[in-house]
Amino acid sequence: MLHGGPVEEYRDGEIREISERVAKECQSLGSFDLTFDRPGIGTVAIECAARPGIPARRLWERAARVDADVTGGRFPLIPAVYALHISLAYGTAGPVRADRRELKAALKWVERNTLSMAAWEDPVKVDDILRAVDTKLDGKRAAASSVKRTRRVLNVAMKYAIKRRILHANPLPKGRGATPQASNAVDRRSLTHPHKMARILARIRRRARGGRRLHAYFSTVYYTGPRPEEAAAMYADDVTIPPEDAEDQWSDLLFHTAQPEVGGNWTDDGELREERGLKGRAEDDTRSVPGPPALTKILREHIRAEELKPGDRLFQGEKGGFIAGSVIRRAWRTARKAELTEREYESLMGRRIYDIRHTRLTKWLNDGIPPAQVAYWAGNSVPVLLAFYAGCIEGQLPDLKRRMEAQGDLPELPEDR
Repeated sequence: MLHGGPVEEYRDGEIREISERVAKECQSLGSFDLTFDRPGIGTVAIECAARPGIPARRLWERAARVDADVTGGRFPLIPAVYALHISLAYGTAGPVRADRRELKAALKWVERNTLSMAAWEDPVKVDDILRAVDTKLDGKRAAASSVKRTRRVLNVAMKYAIKRRILHANPLPKGRGATPQASNAVDRRSLTHPHKMARILARIRRRARGGRRLHAYFSTVYYTGPRPEEAAAMYADDVTIPPEDAEDQWSDLLFHTAQPEVGGNWTDDGELREERGLKGRAEDDTRSVPGPPALTKILREHIRAEELKPGDRLFQGEKGGFIAGSVIRRAWRTARKAELTEREYESLMGRRIYDIRHTRLTKWLNDGIPPAQVAYWAGNSVPVLLAFYAGCIEGQLPDLKRRMEAQGDLPELPEDR
């Protein structure tokens, strides 16, 4: 038991009880393979890192919980939660308020076991480093987009080292083939058919806890196509809803900020979400998107049921405040599993919340909305929009064929020519 108490300080029978209880709990886990690295000398033990990390973390958490229960918490865990030392060192508060001496010892261990910058002057070591950062915890190669992003960060670090005269030149490979080609295009398999989307949203609405509130959130993302963090940042007065007896039942939604979920350890105020401007836009930029009558009805009922006033968050958690990303993801995953076949659930169809936005933007384009207008509503540039969604546009081919036939092609020549 890593970070448990000294073996000689456990009472008679405690280790056996811990072992039996952990073994019993592990029977509820599905089978999986763990790969262990070579042993290394850690700060408190000889440690073997396990991959992939998530199953290893589950085992650690179960063993830690049983250990604390059996021993009555006599041996405080270090760290108190499973986290990297770098999180303890550089977070604003850290997952726990670590003891400075323990933290200093951990960072000293990192310093002792870290290669010097001279490693970048050895081509063999450079290859080893690149192979390591391009590999996931389960030993498989990372996605091309992840590799490209990691290499970009490394290049920034190398430029900093050159500026500080730590390195004479950038040791990273350059030119064609230096990084894998990554496609930014949306995979049309991730799009959700309107009939299936309607069933998923209806399932979310019937959810016992906060179903109607979550239904309003997901409907807003579907009908107006914002990024999920932009919808989460909306306030009640960002929605202009016409009177119920008005002939025109289209509403107007104003997007002006985004609140991505970055974790309380990395925000100045300890909140899960951090407020930012719209992606790729000036700090005070806004955009207005029309909401169809179906969404107008949903939002009118939502604002009335929640008794929202100007200045209140449009989508709140059960206890007010931010709506938690974990709740959003769990609700979507549960409804998707309930309404899709097993094959569809395992497919790319609507796997991510962001795929709801992709579905809406694709529908706008397929409905014949001019790309410039779609780009404005989406908060994208026209070139980016077309590069992302060109492969998803469909339904216009018959009309295009007729137009091409009407224009004609090569002239017909006499047989003797």
